[in-house]
Amino acid sequence: MSNGELHRKNFQSARAASMTMANLLYTMLIPIIVFLGVISVTLWWRSYFWAPMYIHLLAGLSILVASLLVWMAWVVDDPLKGRVIWLVVIFPALMYLTFGFYGGVIISKHLMTRDKLED
Repeated sequence: MSNGELHRKNFQSARAASMTMANLLYTMLIPIIVFLGVISVTLWWRSYFWAPMYIHLLAGLSILVASLLVWMAWVVDDPLKGRVIWLVVIFPALMYLTFGFYGGVIISKHLMTRDKLED
């Protein structure tokens, strides 16, 4: 075996090992996301935090817009089309986070004034 062939063989085996590590990370990512999702739904359920119906409708519309953007990325064969899929998760998350920061303060003020009126 010549030195070039040996180098090429080592490079191919290193590349195969890195691909298996990437596959392992990808395989472990889905159960981790599901596990974190179950924990967050459980914590949300125990906190009794509610959001108005219009927030859910806006989040649904943001999912629709993100889905259309993903579809457009696939149609035009965008080189980063794999990353664009995350928009479907990010858009509604931003909607709920915005409500949590801004709308949560308004709702807590409303609940505090309602409690004072009941006393």
